[in-house]
Amino acid sequence: MEGVVDMTADQRVLDLSVIIPALNEGASIGDLVARVNKRLLVLGVRFEIVVVDDGSTDGTAVCLQPYANRIRYMYQTNAGSAAARAPRSSSPRR
Repeated sequence: MEGVVDMTADQRVLDLSVIIPALNEGASIGDLVARVNKRLLVLGVRFEIVVVDDGSTDGTAVCLQPYANRIRYMYQTNAGSAAARAPRSSSPRR
C-alpha cells in the first residue's frame, strides 16, 4: 500500500473519505482495506479510509493493525450500521 500518507482532516484537504462500517469482519477487513486503497491510488485523489468498528468481538481491531498508518480507526459500542456510517468525530482511535 505504498503512496498513502497518514492523513488527518485537520492537516489536509481531502477529495474523498471512504467510511467502512465493520462488525466482526476480522477475516475480510484487511483485504477490503487493501483493495479500496489500491483503487483510490489509481484515481489519484487525496483520500482517507475510515473504518468504524461497531463493537466487534472477533479481533477486527487486531486485523487492522498492519494498516494503522493508512486508515483512521474508530470504535463504538454496537449501535448498528447506520450509526457506523455516521461516526462521531470525537471518538477516533488509531
